[in-house]
Amino acid sequence: MIVVCGDALIDFLPVALPEGGSGYIPVCGGSCCNIATAIGRLGGKVGFMGGLSEDFFGAMLVQQFNEAGIDLRYATRLPFDTTLAFVRLGDDEPEYAFYDSGSAARHWTLKGAPSLGTEVDVLHIGSVTLIHPPVSSACESLFENEQGKRVLSIDPNCRPGLAQDPEAYRQRLNRLCGMADIVKLSVTDLGFMQPGVGPHSAAESWLSNQAKIVLVSRGAGGATVYLAGGRVVEVPARPARVVDTVGAGDALIAGFLTHLQQSGDLHRDSIGALTGDRARKALEFAAHVASLACEHRGSDPPWRREIIVAGYDESSQM
Repeated sequence: MIVVCGDALIDFLPVALPEGGSGYIPVCGGSCCNIATAIGRLGGKVGFMGGLSEDFFGAMLVQQFNEAGIDLRYATRLPFDTTLAFVRLGDDEPEYAFYDSGSAARHWTLKGAPSLGTEVDVLHIGSVTLIHPPVSSACESLFENEQGKRVLSIDPNCRPGLAQDPEAYRQRLNRLCGMADIVKLSVTDLGFMQPGVGPHSAAESWLSNQAKIVLVSRGAGGATVYLAGGRVVEVPARPARVVDTVGAGDALIAGFLTHLQQSGDLHRDSIGALTGDRARKALEFAAHVASLACEHRGSDPPWRREIIVAGYDESSQM
């Protein structure tokens, strides 16, 4: 099972009102929520770990998790508010205004969380839970404690505008990426984490230490996987009738992890032996998932049946 540890919140998406003007509608969101939901909808075995509010927004999140078949044994219900994020859509990447002070996500601690069991093959972390102590420190401790026990995966999904101490945040992200077996990030993330360093150089550095796979997303420019030995796999972005790009990067890593899980490659004893051909198949599947996510409004990952209807050939990809 893949356990995704991190943020689950409510996005408020802008909508045009029939009578004129605009408003907002609440939908489940947060990078780690999106990733867990996508893996579940794609048929992967997945659980969520983190703080979930006992308020009615928390109930919305739990309902979505249940509908996607997500295991919640590692989630903790807490008597604090759900994090809220108001979204502004433009020509480039979406912009967010977060309301997170005193939230359930910020109050989550390792002390109140169950220990990961032997059924957990992969621990994935990322996003806003890596910004503010003490929850960021809890995530870092968890990641450090789980080294050597299971595959560790991270998608920083950087939000430097939220950090009170951007340099401490940058250093934390680089430490965590240095512990991970799988590092997924965008070129924008890399620009914050390692200014002036290109994807190839950053990937080589991580691969020379702990990482087995580095996945770099370039939005409309596609995605690249870097493997040990200088092997590079590139896949273009698939054509899509884009509604918005909210959650597209989350869908990409979710699709990649799901394919590796279902092909039997997502284990500590096999992840380092991933071939270029198998990495390509996983990345092509991930590109399908991300393209369909862009055709949905907000962070609404596709179900596996949508991937099949859209023309994905499962028989040629395993």
